[in-house]
Order: sequence, then structure tokens, then C-alpha cells
Amino acid sequence: STSAAWWLVMAVGFVADAASVPLPISNLVNLIGAEGIPHESFARYAVVMVPVDVLVVAVSLAVLWWWSRRHLAGVRLAVVTLPPGASLRDRRVALAAAVVMPLLLVSYLLDGVLGLPISVLTALALGVLLAVAALEGWPPRRRRGGVSVVQPLRAAPWQVVVFSIGMYVVIESLVHTGVLASAVRAIAAVGRLPLGGSVVVAGLTS
Repeated sequence: STSAAWWLVMAVGFVADAASVPLPISNLVNLIGAEGIPHESFARYAVVMVPVDVLVVAVSLAVLWWWSRRHLAGVRLAVVTLPPGASLRDRRVALAAAVVMPLLLVSYLLDGVLGLPISVLTALALGVLLAVAALEGWPPRRRRGGVSVVQPLRAAPWQVVVFSIGMYVVIESLVHTGVLASAVRAIAAVGRLPLGGSVVVAGLTS
């Protein structure tokens, strides 16, 4: 059914989002959290968060499995298989991405050695992929299908960028007014509680 298919899509997206905990660039919360840890490398952040990630993914899968067995019992989804590469609009851009993205991840893990901000590393990778996509469509009269360079920029959710900037302004305001320091002291005090209580209270406080 359509509702079951939508549930499957949402479940996959939820687990993927939960599994991104070790990556400080995966979402806005991680970015703000990693920004508040001075001199913390990408690799160190990832290593510390991997055990948390394993627990979060396990709990998410268990809850989703329990819910699906209760509410989607007997539902079957039709699976449509496509030939390999059938969904690729531009093989050269896909090949470039297959090379650039693993190199980008490696550069993230070596950011402490390279001494470059993650934003610079990301911009370099983006520049390479944009150049490949642009060259694929040049000259324009020879273009047949392929990947548009302008369309993703037009379709990008720019309101999220504005929201992110606003969040950073709020966080910086909390830092400079001392509110964040008080919150940190409160969470540190909670950490002295027994393990179960400290985890629950710290989570609710955050």
C-alpha cells in the first residue's frame, strides 16, 4: 500500500539520520555541538560518538520493528528492480563523485593533520564536482540529458541556511551572556548521579 511505502521511506530516513551521529557535519545539532568543543578533530569526535551511534541505531531499529509488526502485519510491498546504472543521468559525474566523496571523507578524518577547516575541504570537493558537471554540458548545443548545475542551486532549501545562521547567532548570544556556561555546569552536576538517572536527566535537560 502507499501508506506502507511511505512508512518504509520514513523509517529508512530516520535510521540514516540516527546513524549519522558520529559525523559532526551530518546535521545542524552536530555542527553546533562540535563547534563548542575546542581543538577537537573530526576523527576524535567520530570515535567518541561511535558507541553512542551503535546504541541509537539499535534502539531505533528495535522500536521500528516493534511498530511495524503491530501496524503493518500482512502488508507486502512490490519491489521493482532496475538494470545497473539505469538511474544514472550522467556517468562521468557519477564516476567523479565515486572518487571525490571517499577522498573527502578521508580528508575529514585527517583535518587535524592537514590544518584546513572542514568547510574548505567541502568547498574543494564541491568545486571539482561542479567543474565536471559543467564540462559535461559544454558546449550547450551538444548536451543530451546529463546533470544540471543550476537546477540544484535553484531547488536548494535556502531557508535552512538562513535558519542555520540564526541558530549560530542564538548560540553565540547564549555563550557571551553566560547562559550556556550555567547549562554546562548543571549537566556536569547531573553527571554525578547514578548512570541511569544521569543519562535520562542529561537528555531531558539538553
